[in-house]
Amino acid sequence: MDKERIFEILTFGFFMAILAAILDNIGSNLVWWTYSLIPVDYCIIPYSLLLISIF
Repeated sequence: MDKERIFEILTFGFFMAILAAILDNIGSNLVWWTYSLIPVDYCIIPYSLLLISIF
Protein backbone atom coordinates (compact mmCIF):
# COMPACT_ATOMS: atom_id res chain seq x y z
CA MET A 1 0.00 0.00 0.00
CA ASP A 2 1.23 3.45 -0.86
CA LYS A 3 1.69 5.27 2.46
CA GLU A 4 1.53 8.67 0.76
CA ARG A 5 -2.02 8.00 -0.48
CA ILE A 6 -3.47 6.70 2.80
CA PHE A 7 -5.66 9.80 3.35
CA GLU A 8 -6.98 9.63 -0.22
CA ILE A 9 -7.78 5.92 0.07
CA LEU A 10 -9.54 6.28 3.43
CA THR A 11 -11.54 9.28 2.20
CA PHE A 12 -12.63 7.24 -0.81
CA GLY A 13 -13.80 4.43 1.48
CA PHE A 14 -15.68 6.86 3.71
CA PHE A 15 -17.52 8.40 0.77
CA MET A 16 -18.38 4.99 -0.66
CA ALA A 17 -19.87 3.94 2.70
CA ILE A 18 -21.97 7.10 2.84
CA LEU A 19 -23.06 6.68 -0.79
CA ALA A 20 -24.07 3.06 -0.24
CA ALA A 21 -26.10 4.01 2.85
CA ILE A 22 -27.84 6.85 1.02
CA LEU A 23 -28.71 4.66 -1.97
CA ASP A 24 -29.97 1.92 0.35
CA ASN A 25 -32.12 4.44 2.18
CA ILE A 26 -33.52 5.86 -1.08
CA GLY A 27 -34.34 2.38 -2.35
CA SER A 28 -36.08 1.49 0.90
CA ASN A 29 -38.09 4.72 0.94
CA LEU A 30 -39.23 4.23 -2.68
CA VAL A 31 -40.19 0.63 -1.81
CA TRP A 32 -37.83 -0.81 -4.43
CA TRP A 33 -36.82 -3.28 -1.73
CA THR A 34 -38.00 -3.87 1.81
CA TYR A 35 -34.74 -4.63 3.55
CA SER A 36 -31.79 -2.58 4.70
CA LEU A 37 -28.31 -4.04 4.74
CA ILE A 38 -26.56 -1.75 7.20
CA PRO A 39 -23.53 -4.06 7.73
CA VAL A 40 -23.08 -4.35 3.99
CA ASP A 41 -23.38 -0.57 3.54
CA TYR A 42 -20.77 0.27 6.14
CA CYS A 43 -18.39 -2.72 5.99
CA ILE A 44 -18.40 -4.95 2.96
CA ILE A 45 -18.89 -2.42 0.16
CA PRO A 46 -16.29 0.15 1.36
CA TYR A 47 -13.69 -2.47 2.31
CA SER A 48 -14.00 -4.31 -0.97
CA LEU A 49 -13.62 -1.05 -2.89
CA LEU A 50 -10.66 -0.07 -0.71
CA LEU A 51 -8.95 -3.37 -1.49
CA ILE A 52 -9.50 -2.76 -5.20
CA SER A 53 -8.14 0.80 -4.97
CA ILE A 54 -5.02 -0.27 -3.06
CA PHE A 55 -3.81 -2.50 -5.87
